[in-house]
Amino acid sequence: CVSVDSMACSMKTNVQELRYNEDIKIYPNPATQFLTLEFENINLMNHELLLFDQQGQLIRELTTETSDKITFNTSQLTKGLYLIQLITEGQVRITKKIIVD
Repeated sequence: CVSVDSMACSMKTNVQELRYNEDIKIYPNPATQFLTLEFENINLMNHELLLFDQQGQLIRELTTETSDKITFNTSQLTKGLYLIQLITEGQVRITKKIIVD
């Protein structure tokens, strides 16, 4: 967002992020073997999902095509807290915490 009014820019971004936040379900959380992300009302053409550990290291990168549900194996991940980001059009749309147990 490029704007002289940074408050309006921030508000616009937050509204967009809130819409994505409501349209993504992540389960089970905590995860043991698999983690599923389910998308509602989101066109997932060529979106990226990035998984980061607590130190900010990129652990896994998934590119979606046209799917409303993605399941990936978490059994080889170390137990702990991770962040998952949804990126569309080169912008982070949402960041969520997940726990691998």
